[in-house]
Amino acid sequence: MRRADAYRRFVAGAVAAATLAPCSVLALEWGELGVDDDMLRIEVGGGWACWANTRRSHGLGGDAYVGWQPTPYFQIGGRGSLGAHTSKGEAFSLATFGPAARAQLDIVEIVPWLELAPSLYVLSGEGDDTAARPGLSTGLGIEVLLDPSWSLGMSAHYHRVTGEERFPAWMQLGATLGWRTVLGNPLAP
Repeated sequence: MRRADAYRRFVAGAVAAATLAPCSVLALEWGELGVDDDMLRIEVGGGWACWANTRRSHGLGGDAYVGWQPTPYFQIGGRGSLGAHTSKGEAFSLATFGPAARAQLDIVEIVPWLELAPSLYVLSGEGDDTAARPGLSTGLGIEVLLDPSWSLGMSAHYHRVTGEERFPAWMQLGATLGWRTVLGNPLAP
């Protein structure tokens, strides 16, 4: 119970810090990044993860996202995650990868988003052979732009693995660090 309380305090503190962090004036003016420019978006994150099987197993998880942002309201890209769990002599891991679509409101320095990612889940450990199963990840998050290129945020992802009884659901909560840049037009004069 103490770990759960410590984690809740961490999440509350991180959200408060991200909300109260001073944003650069460049974030409001967008500097060289125009709101309508196509952008390349890279994001990494990490934090707590939980398997919801016959008993809950807590562990650590990390993820990465690379996306193309053609408008301030939409991104498409790819997502990969890795989680490691150990409990009472059992150790297992999960790796995921797949395409992702993200709806967002990227017009101010605070950017909320929702994401949907059909994924392939590779499960291993507990003395069983490695198995790959399809599934679906849904995510939501919020990020604060520190300047036109960098952001900090929080995210939550819920993963549902199809046809897998051992580990039917997986939850990830964590902090994110993002970077983006304008994709120039190679045909422009």
